[in-house]
Amino acid sequence: MENKDKQFITGLENNLDEIRAEQAAGAKVEGDLAGAGQSATAAQGTPNTAQEVPTMNTVASGQGAPTMNAAPTGDFLTPAEEQAQKAQLAEKRGVNVPLIVLIAIVILALAAVAGMAATKLLGNDEQKEPGTSIEGGGATDGGEGDGDAGDDDSTDIEELAVDDEVVQRLWHNFDIITDPWSQTKHFYIVEGVAQGNVDNMLMTAVALSQLEQKPECAGDYTLGEDPEYSLSQYGCYDVEALQAKVKEIFGKEIELATGGEILNYINCHGWTLSEENNEIYDSIGPGCGGACTPVIKREIEKAERSGDNIYIYELAYMESCEGIYHLGTEKNTYEKEGEAVLALDSLKLGEAIAQVTEYDEYGFPTGTVNPEGYRDQFDEFKWTFTKNAEGNYVFAGLERL
Repeated sequence: MENKDKQFITGLENNLDEIRAEQAAGAKVEGDLAGAGQSATAAQGTPNTAQEVPTMNTVASGQGAPTMNAAPTGDFLTPAEEQAQKAQLAEKRGVNVPLIVLIAIVILALAAVAGMAATKLLGNDEQKEPGTSIEGGGATDGGEGDGDAGDDDSTDIEELAVDDEVVQRLWHNFDIITDPWSQTKHFYIVEGVAQGNVDNMLMTAVALSQLEQKPECAGDYTLGEDPEYSLSQYGCYDVEALQAKVKEIFGKEIELATGGEILNYINCHGWTLSEENNEIYDSIGPGCGGACTPVIKREIEKAERSGDNIYIYELAYMESCEGIYHLGTEKNTYEKEGEAVLALDSLKLGEAIAQVTEYDEYGFPTGTVNPEGYRDQFDEFKWTFTKNAEGNYVFAGLERL
């Protein structure tokens, strides 16, 4: 583009030189004609009427004034020569453009060329990749590494193996939520859980399920007034270990309920804080059961990573002795002293996917349903875990798809 611009300007300058030369030649011809007319007037003397041939001609002076030319004598131009000179002068005058107009044309042309060059430069600048310089095309300041920690500006999605160690650990941390004798199955429908907001009861239940018990309890706990029934036999958990596990899984600091309040019910036990011994112990002993209690079945469909997030996609359904069902959308409660109390089996069955059709004489189902034939109807859930400042992936949300 730059060479073409120079060629264009050089061509304009050459044309201007030619026009100036032709203008000078035209002026010379005009002067010659004027001189010839003066010579004829001086030499004419007494008009010879016999030889005069009056003709009306327009002098090539640009004024168009009519004059009478005498018949050619002596140094006078012949009619043919005069017509030739007039034609030559007219041809020269056809290109006799005032100089100021030519200069203006050249200036405008130069301005147009400059404008095109500037537009080209600006266009190249806008088309440059972000973070590169115009001159060298290399990286400039503001490349990778800038920005706040934890920001996920990347749109790249990396597929992870379902048996990936991190994926398996994050997912299995929540196995307790499927247990039929733990007050945890309603985890799937807790308000706010999609945004990562989980109450203390569920967080301590999940965390306790991932801890090993202390070698022995520091306190001696009994059931009510019966000193023979020791609750210490069911084991105890360390308080600091519980709080650390909550921080690891959920990324949150929690304070435990005091005054003998049960923290949670898992595996038919009610776990309570002993402030005196700084440990968690079972304050009620085992005592649960039931026939045909539904359980939640789940499996990993796929896993992905994007920036600081890991996504685990899960298929889930509820299974009982009477068939398979969608996960319900309501908590399962019972009435006690006029109040609704959350049942250990804390999630109601959802709509049936498939049910058995065979029962015995007492009304108990005898048939079975093969879930594999109904995989396309299982509920889909998306678990989100986000890497925090400590480098741990913590629970950030669970949503039904």
